[in-house]
Amino acid sequence: FAPPFCCCGGSRGFRGTHCQTEKVQHRLVHDDCPHSSTPSHCPVLTLTRSPLPTPHPYPSTPSPGLAPHLSPLLQVWELVVLLADVVAKNGNLLLDVGPDALGRIPPLQAERLRGLGAWVEVHGPAIHGTTPFLPAGAVPTSHVRYTCSARRVFCIMGHPPQQRQQLLSLPIHLQPNTTAYLLHPWVHLPWVASAVGVGPGAGVVLTPPASVLGPLPFVVVLEHPSLGPKEAVRVLVP
Repeated sequence: FAPPFCCCGGSRGFRGTHCQTEKVQHRLVHDDCPHSSTPSHCPVLTLTRSPLPTPHPYPSTPSPGLAPHLSPLLQVWELVVLLADVVAKNGNLLLDVGPDALGRIPPLQAERLRGLGAWVEVHGPAIHGTTPFLPAGAVPTSHVRYTCSARRVFCIMGHPPQQRQQLLSLPIHLQPNTTAYLLHPWVHLPWVASAVGVGPGAGVVLTPPASVLGPLPFVVVLEHPSLGPKEAVRVLVP
């Protein structure tokens, strides 16, 4: 709402009102207006009283986060997948975590934050100081998210626990002499080229030990002794 100004352009304020039963007329007259003695030269704002419309509740759309009043709490593995997805797309993750009436973080939220922090503590190289490996605008269709550093490509395996298999297929093409290993715990992963179950084109198949197929995502690291990440690794199906 921007009230009309006096025709003379006064600026120190408005004075003078006149109220009626059905209408409220605010005669806007500046203190420094030369027409103060003749208010008819100044604009008049007329407001008509009417009942307020019937209020409607604001629709609340549940969103992922840690706020129990908005949606069910995400599990730790879901938070890890969310973090990996955001970082792989060059984003920043903001979690909805709020204290209770006594200023304390609710135990269920604290438990999930500690779980996320414990995962990042040992898988930090795949998160901190990395950049997205896929080109801008690429929309991943698999459960794998890719980040990279100056020499390494990190494949964060975000498959739901019930979909994880010991025979791991990655939709990527690797140059010879590329090394694959688990980030934590460090385990060397032999790989072979394959065209089965990875969509169009060839991919690679790795066999991680069963001990890493737990509830949380794990990270496969790809590194070439002389080539950079973009030359050594090519993603076939995002």
